[in-house]
Amino acid sequence: ERPPFTAGLVYLPGRGGHRGYRLLEIAPLIDAGAEVLLVDYRGYGDNCGRPSEPGLACDARAAWDLAQTLPGWSRDRTVLYGESLGGALGVQLAADLCDRETPPGGLILRSAFTSMTEAARHYQRWLRWFIPGGWYPSLARIPRVGCPLLSLHGTADEIVPHEMGHRLFAAAPARSGNGIAKTWVSFPQAGHNGLAVSHAPLLRESVARFLSGVVSVAAPRPEASPARPPSRCRPRATGDLPLLPGGTAKWRAAGSWPRGRQQALGPLEIGRAHV
Repeated sequence: ERPPFTAGLVYLPGRGGHRGYRLLEIAPLIDAGAEVLLVDYRGYGDNCGRPSEPGLACDARAAWDLAQTLPGWSRDRTVLYGESLGGALGVQLAADLCDRETPPGGLILRSAFTSMTEAARHYQRWLRWFIPGGWYPSLARIPRVGCPLLSLHGTADEIVPHEMGHRLFAAAPARSGNGIAKTWVSFPQAGHNGLAVSHAPLLRESVARFLSGVVSVAAPRPEASPARPPSRCRPRATGDLPLLPGGTAKWRAAGSWPRGRQQALGPLEIGRAHV
């Protein structure tokens, strides 16, 4: 039997695949007591548009705004969960929200890098001199993150080294503005992908413990109110679209998703997941 709802998680995925690939990872998060909003960025899954650094940052903010309309969710009980590239978007969004004195309930970083430039130069060593600088500078942004922080990283990560993730963690404030100490969890022999499958119990326990701390300093959960009707996704002049998670009951291979859709649907609810 699953524990009762404790907090909402806005899941910001990595660069590979679409949201259907993350269903195995959200299972331990739901088992930890979370309700999960799982989204695709522009150009991913059945969303139109083209991915770009500014565009994905807007998409992450749109996902956050959507989360605040879900029944029973509130700002101080909504946690950002960033996987790899999603970690960089989570750091940027959390820093911006903290700057506005409206911090999220917390930030969970899973296999996050100091910057995409450094991660790409590590992974594509033969191209390191051709990779431009300044991509997703999380190391420079994370000192502004004043919300509770949990960092999760595999010791055998072949794409974002364990040491790189720990340097990002070390640059964050030691405690959040509400007094919760940051937490680092290593996953022994876990790589970059598949961590949630190979170490599901450790992931569940780590997230459950973190959410318990977040909830302990949060306001009481608000009474559930009717959800707002799903918004419609309309093209911009550039052809890019703001993120709205598309709903579909059938999962298909990444290459077979339709393109050029002029609108996206509201989230599909599967158990305690909004996909």
